[in-house]
Amino acid sequence: MIFKPLKLINAIYCTTIILVCCNPVNKNENSSQIDSVRKTQINNLFFRYQKESQIFVLDNDSDTTIRGMEGTILIIPKHSFSIDPEISSAGKIQLELKEYYKKSEIILSGLSTTSDDKILISSGMLYLNAQYEGENIKLAEGKEIDVFFNDDYSSTDFKGIPFYGEVDSTGIINWKKNENIRLKKEYGQIYSIQNGDTLFHKTNEERFFGLSKFGWINSDIFYENENTTDLMVLIDSNLKLPNLQLVFKEINSIISGIHLLDNKFVFTNLPFNQKVSILAFKILEDTMYFGEKDIVITNENQVEKVTLKRSNIEEIMARLERFD
Repeated sequence: MIFKPLKLINAIYCTTIILVCCNPVNKNENSSQIDSVRKTQINNLFFRYQKESQIFVLDNDSDTTIRGMEGTILIIPKHSFSIDPEISSAGKIQLELKEYYKKSEIILSGLSTTSDDKILISSGMLYLNAQYEGENIKLAEGKEIDVFFNDDYSSTDFKGIPFYGEVDSTGIINWKKNENIRLKKEYGQIYSIQNGDTLFHKTNEERFFGLSKFGWINSDIFYENENTTDLMVLIDSNLKLPNLQLVFKEINSIISGIHLLDNKFVFTNLPFNQKVSILAFKILEDTMYFGEKDIVITNENQVEKVTLKRSNIEEIMARLERFD
């Protein structure tokens, strides 16, 4: 099916509406909860280096297609938002988009890929929110927006399932499969407009999802593995409560460490024979500390030690980019 172009707003070039990149004025409940927990529990490290939001200004009376800076496509039919259709909304609706496709950005944002105690393999994460005159709004009842995840960051045979993110009491997102999210199969091709030129893009139809609410969305598959073990990590430092993440090298999966006591952490339900990197972060006032260790999960009840050393954001980013 050839999709007739609606309005396309490119994140770099646009003529029909205004695009502003900034931090949102207000965030939804999940986003605010995450920021609050991060401020108090991990001393602002991830909070300081959150990705900037892409803000798209639109109205409720027009069909709109948005293309994010990293290739996400949002198709928004007119009258999708829960506001009175009789009231003019031109220039008053702000749609916030954050795109997370690179491992380095997912790590630095403190995100992870787990659903309860199961490991997920991700092909990308999004955060979506909408506001009308400064107040958060929802999609109207029975309405959906269609979302296309950029498939440049995953293998051609990746068949991701959409998950919604729920924030737990520690500020970690737990991804839940939502049976109400529909997989869109009617889009095999799409036209877009960039710099005044009409371009033709073939798309992977399996990557279009119909979403009925905003928030955190992830495109994943479950990592299937029956033989698992736990990994204990000891932090060789007097710094209290660093943040720990376990990054898999051969699959796009990241797990957050669970704090046990003092500077002891545990990662649970890990598959054997996977190459991983243990990452530890801490910021104290304006000083950053970073530690890493590359290992293979080989033993039951494996114990590893990681040393935190003084660092800076440039050095940390250079180390994280090796995962991209």
